[in-house]
Amino acid sequence: MTENKFLCNIEDPNTIITPIDTAIRFPEILEILLNKYSDDIAFFSKLIAESKSSAELLDKIRSKGIDKDQRMSLLKMFRRCVSPVLDTETTKKIGKVSTASLVENYGSTFKSIDVLKEQFANLSNETKGALAALIGEYDTRGQLGYDLTANFFGWFEDRFKGELTINGPRGAGRDIELNTIFPDFEGQYPCDFVIRKADTAEVLAVGFARYDSTRGGAVG
Repeated sequence: MTENKFLCNIEDPNTIITPIDTAIRFPEILEILLNKYSDDIAFFSKLIAESKSSAELLDKIRSKGIDKDQRMSLLKMFRRCVSPVLDTETTKKIGKVSTASLVENYGSTFKSIDVLKEQFANLSNETKGALAALIGEYDTRGQLGYDLTANFFGWFEDRFKGELTINGPRGAGRDIELNTIFPDFEGQYPCDFVIRKADTAEVLAVGFARYDSTRGGAVG
């Protein structure tokens, strides 16, 4: 029985990898990221110059008056330049985590504002490019998985049109919780797609999609 399974008959795993090549190479990526983040870097430098302490700098960045997308860029710079222990997933929650709490618990790790003022007083284009590359490092994180899912959905709908349906997010979107599919399922457990019979809507399978840029894609 085992020898009839598809994967057992694959001699070279590379032949079943789905390569998705959408990445921009170095050094071309540097100019793109510098153009994207140059205004944010200039604003970060301005905030540093106007702040009396690194704690005040963080408070200004977390101000609700700053656009959320720009705030994310500033928080990434704060992590890279001021306090590497403060991840953006924590600092972006301005309605749930107070700046005072962050300063109290992590302030000892903050780089001095005087050092920051000196370092950001006159940044060279090379330094700006390096900083843009650092904060833009994960800009496309998750995109390969989205591309893989979209490709699989397209193939599935062409192959099983009229017989089966497939539902789930094709890009960035909320996963499907299993307890919304199976009422008796306890707890929360997300899946990427649900396959049903087209005529009765009976659930036949739930699936998961994963993509690693060095190992290819998998849909199961």
